[in-house]
Amino acid sequence: MKDPQVICNLLSFDGFYVTSEATATLKAPRPFAFALKSTLPQVHYEDSAEYCHYLATKTESDRDYWMQAIIEARVSLQNLKIRITQDLLSSYHN
Repeated sequence: MKDPQVICNLLSFDGFYVTSEATATLKAPRPFAFALKSTLPQVHYEDSAEYCHYLATKTESDRDYWMQAIIEARVSLQNLKIRITQDLLSSYHN
């Protein structure tokens, strides 16, 4: 197993399922793929490879697990960002 790596900030990336046809076109190393694509325009990236990351799993259930975890983590981060912003605004007005 490789060492873990940070590949993107979930606040600015969304998860997408990749079709089996696209998975084959991408020559993914495993049959079930998904993508993490930036919500920012591609021009924000010097290296276009940083705009979209493709990942693949051995099983459909593994892919679905990853997608669910990504969605839940993204929602948690967005909620945390909202709470922090509200706290900052509240303390600024007091």
